[in-house]
Amino acid sequence: MTSKSQADIAMPALRQLLPALPNLTTIQVLHCNKAGDVGAAVIGLRLPSVRTVIVPTKCNCILKACPNVTHVRCAGGDGAALISALKFCDDVQILDGMIDWSYKDIMTRLLKNAPKLHTLEIRRPVKSFRFETRITAPAIWAEVIPQLSKLPELRTIKLSFPGRETSSDSASIEAARKVLRNSRVTRERKLIIRRVFAPHNTNSQWEDVVEDYRQELFY
Repeated sequence: MTSKSQADIAMPALRQLLPALPNLTTIQVLHCNKAGDVGAAVIGLRLPSVRTVIVPTKCNCILKACPNVTHVRCAGGDGAALISALKFCDDVQILDGMIDWSYKDIMTRLLKNAPKLHTLEIRRPVKSFRFETRITAPAIWAEVIPQLSKLPELRTIKLSFPGRETSSDSASIEAARKVLRNSRVTRERKLIIRRVFAPHNTNSQWEDVVEDYRQELFY
């Protein structure tokens, strides 16, 4: 977790610490107020042992230091800059977290920067903003999901819906089914449908319920 408090002390210490951990496999940033401080701390570093990175999109600079990462999770923001930063990693296989798939050209960036991807979660960002237009509309998913057929190794798609079923959900589910059914991947293909009811989701009518419903379909 980074903050404005004593960043001039914490960030240089972090820069010295990271290279001294040869067995470090996971980096997780819980919160970041000043992404520039993080960028300054990791610039020029190379952390080849790191395999998993869980960061807000504003901390995408960390991926530049972790060329061998295989699992990336977006822990905040729209995810656009994080997907652009995947180009610095040679073998990203799993991408999950809350990404705004309505962002312009975001799927095109994914196809270009993570060609070895085999597992993808499409999940709606949950934000507390009053303006609903700043929250992804799942209806757009049905338009971008067909592009996933261009990922030659994709075998698992996870669709995480923020609440009870809506009319737009079925179109997204069917689009994902079609991608997997037409895939040339010889290994088992899996579609996972999750419905998450969370009290911090301002769009939910069931704010006092926290539930994770999972349905798995195999092909």
